[in-house]
Amino acid sequence: LTQYRMHEVIMRWSSDRLYGGRLLAHPSIAAHLLRDLPGVEDNDDTALPLLLIDTAGCGMVELDTPDDESKGNEGEADLLAIHVKRLVSSGVPASEIAVISPYNLQVELIRLRLSARHPGLEISSIDGFQGREKEAVVMSFVRSNNTGTVGFLAEDRRINVAVTRARRHLAVVCDSTTMSRHDFLKSLVDYIGNEGEVRSAREYTSDLELCSSTLRPTSLREREVNKPANKLKSRLQQQPSQKSQNVHDIVSRQACQQKGAQRSQRTMEKPTEPSPWEAVVKGFADSAAKQHSLPSSLTAYERRIVHELAEKLGLLHASEGADDQRHIVLKKPTQQKTQTAAPCPVRERKNSRGAVLKDNADASKPAAATAEGSQGSSNEQTVLACSRVPEIKMQMQKKKKPTKPLTGDAKQNEEEENFDQLIANIMKLDRTCSFAKCGEKLHTALAGIGGPCPFCRRGFCFKHALPEEHGCGEEACKQARIAWHRSKGGTMAPSYVKQEKRAQAQKALDKRLAQMAESRKRQTKK
Repeated sequence: LTQYRMHEVIMRWSSDRLYGGRLLAHPSIAAHLLRDLPGVEDNDDTALPLLLIDTAGCGMVELDTPDDESKGNEGEADLLAIHVKRLVSSGVPASEIAVISPYNLQVELIRLRLSARHPGLEISSIDGFQGREKEAVVMSFVRSNNTGTVGFLAEDRRINVAVTRARRHLAVVCDSTTMSRHDFLKSLVDYIGNEGEVRSAREYTSDLELCSSTLRPTSLREREVNKPANKLKSRLQQQPSQKSQNVHDIVSRQACQQKGAQRSQRTMEKPTEPSPWEAVVKGFADSAAKQHSLPSSLTAYERRIVHELAEKLGLLHASEGADDQRHIVLKKPTQQKTQTAAPCPVRERKNSRGAVLKDNADASKPAAATAEGSQGSSNEQTVLACSRVPEIKMQMQKKKKPTKPLTGDAKQNEEEENFDQLIANIMKLDRTCSFAKCGEKLHTALAGIGGPCPFCRRGFCFKHALPEEHGCGEEACKQARIAWHRSKGGTMAPSYVKQEKRAQAQKALDKRLAQMAESRKRQTKK
């Protein structure tokens, strides 16, 4: 039997499992890939006929819905949306991609994420796509649970129909642990592992952070938000062995979850009219008040508007509190700091060797170096080092005693002494905590530029040494997230290495071990 649709690798699993190996791929389509289409880039996604994105161990479980209702998996829907976006970005026309799933609820979740961005994309259930074909087919199997329940995914013929719809590229998003509980599905997972490529869902962590898990169908969202807590309470009261305190705790926890769901829904709603909080921020900027706190009921969009507007108006803005009590506090910079941040006059003179010196340029070098690394800190900390330089000069001028005018070498020595004193005072400042309103002296290990904080490269006392304490908390979280991503979160899906690649890796390892052994021998002879 010769078929004229599928890539040979996509065809072989179906041929071996259901057709006794009798299917053959015509030479004209046996090796065709997405990258062979006109205008499509050649990359890691378009060069693969088979791809498995494994969600095992990543916490992407299916939605908890009644047994008689459809199933959905928001994590798989997000991963599927990311992969489709990559294919379209590589030049694959959206009209040549099909996204299918065995469950209607999952189809709705996927449509909410992709229909608006890619109008030509076809999103359908497996039954609705029967008899059709596309250049690329992306599937979501949905089921991910601890019991290994696969539902009607156990219907072998239906899964075979879904797999054989793809011409050049087939991508499957599933939980390999749950799928492995069924022999037919396990054979598909093992086949893709041997003949295609397997990626863990953790490899998409950076992209998943930009996805929104609150995109749900109206029926599902209303059921989650309006689910009565009394129903749970009455069911628990029927169990005499359950303590009444446990009932109260569970009901309270569910009420908090409902409140959080309502707030998440409100947060994602982007207003079409200008935010009323813009007038509040502008009114505070024009008023005589020095500080103003905004309520914690602002949405994420309104918070962003407030932060951007405060930055434009030159106001100090920061978020304080935690969870539901987190709110924005606006402050006006003090007049003293504004004046001290102004550039100081430059005065040129010569030292004993005839070199020209500038008080402002030389004195501000440590402060400028400090300011360069202060990204993520507040405005008060940014201008702190620069503001201390003119204070030092004022102190030096007060200490000067009225003397007779000096001439010649005496006048030159006096200028050199003043400059040395200025440098000494600046070095003294480098030995104090850089946090605003903290003048504690630093130990040698914490002093100077390049101190304990790797983000702003400034010295702090033990009390303010943590990045979260002096304003670098956001950068610290970002770096920790990157480090976690590079380590794959400590766990990865089972790696399927082809025998040829395994042999190459073993050969490279043996060569490296031989080189190290040879280097040890040479050192022993010396």
